[in-house]
Amino acid sequence: MTVDRARLSEEFSYYLSDEKLRGAAARIKALGEPEDVVVESVTERGGMDHAVITFVFEGVTARGVLYRTPDGKIQQFLLGRGEPMRPPRKPEHLDNS
Repeated sequence: MTVDRARLSEEFSYYLSDEKLRGAAARIKALGEPEDVVVESVTERGGMDHAVITFVFEGVTARGVLYRTPDGKIQQFLLGRGEPMRPPRKPEHLDNS
């Protein structure tokens, strides 16, 4: 799996070690080619684009969440099977809302 690190934030690029990419590549390759890719929504959250994307493979649906800053750098990409992935909630004692 090849990743264009110029499109990633410094932190996300650091997080995506070669070991993590090898593991992810093996799991994603096992799904085969996607039959469909649907951008469910694109909104703004915390100054970033927040996109929810559905990937349909034979017998499996995966949902992704992508966060991208205005400079075009990808800050985070989460991918999981089934229900939409959401970022973890702040513990109540840290929630200032």
